[in-house]
Amino acid sequence: MLKYFFLLLTEFLIAVTAKQQKTRQGHSIHNCEEFNSVLKKVRFSVHEEEERNKRLENRGFTYADNIFGAAPTYDTCSANIGKIARLHTVAAQYFKDKYNVPEDQFKNYVAKSPAPKYRPIDGRGNNLNNPEWGASDTPFARFGPKGYADGVNVPKKALSGAPLPNPRKIVEEALTKATRAAPPPLAYGVFALMTVLFITHDVHYQTAVQPSDAEKEIQCCLDDRSKALPASLSHPSCFPIEIAKNDTLYQQGGVGCISLVRSERAEYTDQVQAGEIMNRATSFLDLSLIYGNHQSELDPIRLYSGGLFRMGRNNLLPVDSNGKYIPSMRRFTMVPMASIWPSLFARNHNYLAQGLAEINPQWDDETLFQEARRINIALFQYNLITSKAVEASISNIPIKEEYDGTRNAATTLEFSIAYRMAHYYIHDNMLWQDENLNEKRHHWAH
Repeated sequence: MLKYFFLLLTEFLIAVTAKQQKTRQGHSIHNCEEFNSVLKKVRFSVHEEEERNKRLENRGFTYADNIFGAAPTYDTCSANIGKIARLHTVAAQYFKDKYNVPEDQFKNYVAKSPAPKYRPIDGRGNNLNNPEWGASDTPFARFGPKGYADGVNVPKKALSGAPLPNPRKIVEEALTKATRAAPPPLAYGVFALMTVLFITHDVHYQTAVQPSDAEKEIQCCLDDRSKALPASLSHPSCFPIEIAKNDTLYQQGGVGCISLVRSERAEYTDQVQAGEIMNRATSFLDLSLIYGNHQSELDPIRLYSGGLFRMGRNNLLPVDSNGKYIPSMRRFTMVPMASIWPSLFARNHNYLAQGLAEINPQWDDETLFQEARRINIALFQYNLITSKAVEASISNIPIKEEYDGTRNAATTLEFSIAYRMAHYYIHDNMLWQDENLNEKRHHWAH
């Protein structure tokens, strides 16, 4: 992809030279030497940032990964896509600041690929004319324009140019002043909540920028979380939230800083899309929560015999040879109830594979696995979506079943944010019964 980046830069520079476009400083690129100078500056800037980030990591400004990080399978493909996207973002900022070239003038190319027989794990090829639409590691779509202060990457600011108000302060004031609403006349059970979470998490998986050691996460606050790291020691993707000393929630723990890292960026192959946010999940309802979003996630949880999953303890969920879940499932295993739907469909895959093997003894492992997966996904889509079960019970919004090849299927950022409201309804306590009907109360923090 680097060669396409250089080709894009070359075309830009030729266009700028041809039009004799003037910059704010009155400069334009006139010759090959100046072009090489620009190219060198962009590459050097990215290299310097990477080296600085490594120095910060070596000094200990990372911490152990948690369940919401991308480790341990933030694979090479994802890392390279993020790196190229950052390179393009720096280039876009440079051209905007130096040559007054708007981002939308960057030329876009879409690679065409033949349609495979089976649905690819990463979602590519669903749309024949635009095979990357809705694929994993591609940008979220947007209903509105990007709101960056510079139009490229700098976080949004107030109209006055000052930083926006502290988000934690806004939330605290809103919650402390709000009047608790009366219970709704119709209350859904927790199973309905888990259905919504299962569907929505199948189509979005947003992760923060990762350090070079994928087992760690970027640290933006001091070890004691009393305040943010100074700018000289802070990763450029850090966006910490300062906490007031009299905060009603955090004051007892002495927390003065929440370590927040900006989201990883992404773009479509051979397209410069500076500042777009990566969705690691496919945007299709394809059971990626159990099958994974990358081949590197699927391979370890397959038995490669009879088209079966490698199931974990109590036949609950697919695991690798070390008994670990794929990253997309790690988010769900923190809330036991959330594992119900994934467990049902994982077991159903093996049930389907075994049934197909009985009536098609000539099929090999790959055919059995792919056919079972195809049927399993169809059952998921029908029973939860096209049967109108969700439409009738939750959304009441008609589902359009007509295919539109001109519409990008990518999950929108606005959707991924809005449906996080379901987290609010997760109970702190849950009452469980074992096979002997003995009750046990379970509590977890979220």
